[in-house]
Amino acid sequence: MHGLGFALIWFILIPVAVIMGTLILGGRVLSGLFSRTKREESADEARMVQEMYQVLSRLEERVEVLETLLIDAERRAQGGPHA
Repeated sequence: MHGLGFALIWFILIPVAVIMGTLILGGRVLSGLFSRTKREESADEARMVQEMYQVLSRLEERVEVLETLLIDAERRAQGGPHA
């Protein structure tokens, strides 16, 4: 009976514990990798939104300049005063 208990511990319980521990540790590592990629994706999205905002702000400024130039050109064409 003592030999059977020894064999049970060394050849069944310990390998099962090692396999379970490996699976649990692997699951934690993989979930950490996936959450890291989600964080990286969120950071990339935030960076893209900031870049889009900056580009749109510059575009708005350019449109305002063009509007001013067009209004000035219309006034000159009509013979009115320059702004």
